[in-house]
Amino acid sequence: MQHSILLDLGHSMDSADYSSSGRQPVARIRGGPTPAFCPTAEVYPLLIIRESAHLRALLSTRAILSPGSVVLELPGLSAEAARAAAERIVGYSNECGCSLSAKCMVAGFALAVAWLALRYGALTTNFLWRLPLGLLCAFAGAGIGKSIGVVRARARLKSEIAKLIADQTKRPT
Repeated sequence: MQHSILLDLGHSMDSADYSSSGRQPVARIRGGPTPAFCPTAEVYPLLIIRESAHLRALLSTRAILSPGSVVLELPGLSAEAARAAAERIVGYSNECGCSLSAKCMVAGFALAVAWLALRYGALTTNFLWRLPLGLLCAFAGAGIGKSIGVVRARARLKSEIAKLIADQTKRPT
């Protein structure tokens, strides 16, 4: 049996506060069958976001979210739009920059080798002795690509959350 934990992202109310306010606690455990493809019954946190404050709290965390771990239950947001936005949020929060890093590594190596071949002639001794510079350029390109990839993903995450918050502030309560 697999369990999902619903986490509360911004309230520190105890059960007495919830019962007096008429609200149900957000942190609770639900049970459900373990999918056939899942060999073990692990616990996956499930974040249910119901208000703008939860979105702001999610933005300030550096949590790694698993696919399907974010559920948006924002007022006025359709189920399909909520699912698509949640997938984008999870994707942007998990982006590590590896894809752009690999592309920049290849580009850095290719540019360095092309420059060395043009400057010293292809397959000459001067070219071969300087070929390790191509590896240095490849690693430098990888580092630059990874940094840009992470920064770009964080910017997209902030933009996505800001758009959702703006949509919530436009809606009358």
